[in-house]
Amino acid sequence: MSMDSVPYWRAIACDLDGTLIGYDHKANDRDFDALRRARDAGIHVALATGRNSRECAGPIAALGLSGAGVFVNGAMICDMATGKSLSCRHMTYDLALEIMDFFGSRGHAVLVLADHPETGQPIYFRADHGPPHRATVEWLLANRMEATIVDDIPRAFRRHVIRLGIVVDVQSSPPLERALAEQFGTRVSSHSIYSPYFDCQIIEVYCEVTSKWTGIEKMCEMMQIPADRVIAIGDDINDIAMLQRASLSFAMGSASPVIRKFATRVTASQSECGVAQVIDALLAGHLHS
Repeated sequence: MSMDSVPYWRAIACDLDGTLIGYDHKANDRDFDALRRARDAGIHVALATGRNSRECAGPIAALGLSGAGVFVNGAMICDMATGKSLSCRHMTYDLALEIMDFFGSRGHAVLVLADHPETGQPIYFRADHGPPHRATVEWLLANRMEATIVDDIPRAFRRHVIRLGIVVDVQSSPPLERALAEQFGTRVSSHSIYSPYFDCQIIEVYCEVTSKWTGIEKMCEMMQIPADRVIAIGDDINDIAMLQRASLSFAMGSASPVIRKFATRVTASQSECGVAQVIDALLAGHLHS
């Protein structure tokens, strides 16, 4: 491929839930077809999602994606074809224990995500401080993931912890968020995301300075893609960093005004194939640097 034929925009970092897949868990053929056309045009199409790689196996297979993708909100960079971790932002064992105690002492079942030290695949453990939220149970079943119940993080995984999280009813989230910020401050990165499908809040905690944008930067380093040649598309609070930092970014039309203000532009909602509209404009040469 000659330099003249290399597209200016080298990669698309696309969120999954609420962006490519609706809150009703349905997807649009038009969006998937558009991303495949972008891939065939020589643009690196990467998921940039809060899910782990195993939870994305279906969309990845449908899109025929390969190369590095951004998972677990930037804490894991994985080979999309195999799901194997290429780079992870691990937290220390002491910090993981402190977070487990913070949630567990309040009666919450803590879901611990780690990468397997031998296979590089994501794996869950659950600290048994209380009954898991129904949304946790349904999500694990739907994605054929298991969460081994533990009193402590198994020794082999203590240097491989990537994320700790809980699921709570909406009204329970604000006081937990305030207490989390008071105890941990800038020692961690965290967010609380509302799930319309389950009507609950998902509170997740990572090591400090972790976001989809830090994941995109790492992905670009691995793929030898300039980070300023990435288009980001997203819709929720965990997309803010990449919408704000990408040279060109699109918030979905269904995103709240708070989220939309961080994006360069706004596209249509997921139900109106907003991703496909971005790709159509890109491939038509209408998205200039």
